[in-house]
Amino acid sequence: MSLSFFKGLCFFTLVCFTDVALADDLSMQELIPVPVEKNLIHASEKKIILTVGFSETDYPPYNFEKDGIYQGFTIDILNYIESKSEFSFKFIKLPWPRVLQSVKKGDVDLIATLFKTKPREGIYAFIEPAYGFEINQFVSLKNKRHQYSGDLTSLTELTIGTVREYSYGKAFDQADFLNKRAVIDEGTLVKLLLGQRVDLIIGNPMTFFHILKHEFKSESVEMLNPIVERSPVYFALTKQREDYQVIQQELEQLVIQFKQSKAYQQLFDKYHLLPDYRPALQQTMRIGSRELKLTNLK
Repeated sequence: MSLSFFKGLCFFTLVCFTDVALADDLSMQELIPVPVEKNLIHASEKKIILTVGFSETDYPPYNFEKDGIYQGFTIDILNYIESKSEFSFKFIKLPWPRVLQSVKKGDVDLIATLFKTKPREGIYAFIEPAYGFEINQFVSLKNKRHQYSGDLTSLTELTIGTVREYSYGKAFDQADFLNKRAVIDEGTLVKLLLGQRVDLIIGNPMTFFHILKHEFKSESVEMLNPIVERSPVYFALTKQREDYQVIQQELEQLVIQFKQSKAYQQLFDKYHLLPDYRPALQQTMRIGSRELKLTNLK
């Protein structure tokens, strides 16, 4: 993606993302947004209720609240799973570090959006395949004119804001030579950047667009190219449930089923996902001893 094209797309998204993308309706009957405080579908006695942990901060395009309705790319997938299965989902919003700890201990069943790392694989049961992709990118104030060539060692003189317990890809996570300042959420990151208390922040640009437009009314920042990392996004299940392996297998089959559907393809346009958030036309993945080719991906 060229720099000029990406900047144009960024500012178009900044102006219209929430008012257009969040209100867009493709009339997909299976994908119905729901009130935050309620399950996706009222659980019957036959449903297995799984609690799903979300950060307290909106995380577009994956999950966000608008007019009392919790919606987004991830929510639509959970809605599909619930409509096709014995599961019913109950949402719990917590600070991000508490989400991770609660699922680790088994107090909450499922994390909705998680990058896979070696340490995390030992703690959580990841639902294969990944259901989407996400990019992490540096954000700077326009008037500072910071440059990023793709070499992290060029940023050693700068202070970089991060969210506590987030993964930003292996290279950045292991870059101990960088001066990182960890805070509780993306809103605090943006506040630090605008207040010039850090030089750069790193994260999901679509989330930053949303925060800048609705909380700070600011267009004083720019995204630095190239991106830092493009990573697959997973659901992750607690290993503290005795039945977690059975649940894991069932959820994996449902994710595979949904990823091959037309409704899945429509989500990328519904939420105006940037090109780097979209999967390849073909994806080969391994489930246990089986190799599966997904060729119906947009």
